Amino acid sequence: MKIGIISFSAAGESLADKLSRGLAERLDGAEIVTACKSKYAKEPLEGSHVKWTGERFADSDGLIFIGAAGIAVRAIAPFLKDKKTDPAVVVMDDRGRFAISLLSGHLGGANTLAETAAEITGAVPVVTTATDNHGKLAPDIFAQKNNCRIGSFAAAKDMASALLNGEEIGFVSDFEIDPGSEIPEYMKVVSTKEKGIIPDGTKLPEMGIVISPCNRERRDFNRTLRLIPQCAYLGVGARRGTPAEKINEAVSKALAEADLDMRAVSCVATIDLKKDEEGLLEFCRENHLDFKTFTAEELSAAEGEFSSSDFVKKTTGVDNVCERSAVLAASQDVTGKLNYIGEASVLIVPKQKGEGVTCAVAVKKWRIRFE
Repeated sequence: MKIGIISFSAAGESLADKLSRGLAERLDGAEIVTACKSKYAKEPLEGSHVKWTGERFADSDGLIFIGAAGIAVRAIAPFLKDKKTDPAVVVMDDRGRFAISLLSGHLGGANTLAETAAEITGAVPVVTTATDNHGKLAPDIFAQKNNCRIGSFAAAKDMASALLNGEEIGFVSDFEIDPGSEIPEYMKVVSTKEKGIIPDGTKLPEMGIVISPCNRERRDFNRTLRLIPQCAYLGVGARRGTPAEKINEAVSKALAEADLDMRAVSCVATIDLKKDEEGLLEFCRENHLDFKTFTAEELSAAEGEFSSSDFVKKTTGVDNVCERSAVLAASQDVTGKLNYIGEASVLIVPKQKGEGVTCAVAVKKWRIRFE
C-alpha cells in the first residue's frame, strides 16, 4: 500500500509527520510519501501541489490533504475517473480536529483511512456515505470484504437505494455462511449451498443478492445484485511464444467445463521459467489478473494427485505444471481468510490441452461472512 500526505503549513507538516509514523506502524509494509507546500516547511515542495497530486493519484492507494477542503477538491478534480479506480482521499485540518472521507469512501477505502487517521491523531472521523450513517450493509464494502467482484455497479447502486428505503433484501448463495456472522435483520436468507437452489414455493423479496461464481446469468430475484467470489485459480503451461489469444481460448474452455465466470478467477499461476512469457503476461493484463510463479521444487511439493508427463519433467524439472500451479496458488492464497481451515483446495478441472497451452482450475473451500 502507498499513501501520499501533503500539508500546507508548518503545523500541517508536524501533523503529517505524526500521521506518517502512525500509518507505518498500523499498515504493514506501507510506503508513506510526504510533502509540504509552504515556505515555512523544513523541505518545501518544489513545483505545483497539483502536479504532485497528479503523480500520487496515479500511483497511490490513498491521499491525505492537511489543509482546506477546497484545496483538495481543486487539486484532485483534473484526475478524477471513476469510483472503481480512484484512490481514497481524506482531508484533515492542520490542528488535527477532523478527518474527512472525501473521495472513494467504500471501494477506495477512504472511510477506513479517515478512521485510522483519526485514531492516530485524536481527530473526529467524518464519514458521509449514506449506508454507513444509516447502519446498513454497503454492497460494495460487503463485496470487497468477501473478495467478490460486483456483477453490475448499476445493480449495486440500486441495492444501496433499496436498503436505505427499508426494503427487505433476499440472499442466495452457493456457499455456506460463516457461523459467526451477524446477519442483518432486513436480510432474508433464501438459500445457501446446493448451488443456491431456491426451495419451491419460497416467497421472494423484490430484490436480493446472489453469491455465485457460475458463468450463467442469475436472475433469482426481480432485481438481482450478483457478487462473484474470486475462488478459482488457473494453472497454465504454455509453449514458448504462445500468443495471449490462444491462452484465452484454452482458459475459456476450461472455465466453461466448470461453469465458472472469468471474474471468479483470482490469479494465474505457472512455473518460474515462464515468468517473462509475453503471451501469459498479456493475458493477465487484459483480464486484470495477478500472476504468480513457482519454482520446480515448490511445484513438486504440491499436495495431491496429478497427471504426469516425462517430457514436461525433462524440460521443466517437474512432471506437471498447470495442475500443480493451480493447486499451489489456491492453497497459499489466504486473501480474506475465508477458506475453511484444514480443508485443502480442490482441482475441479484437470489438465486440458489447447494449441500450445495446458490449463487446469482449482478452487478454494469458501464461506461467506457478515460482520
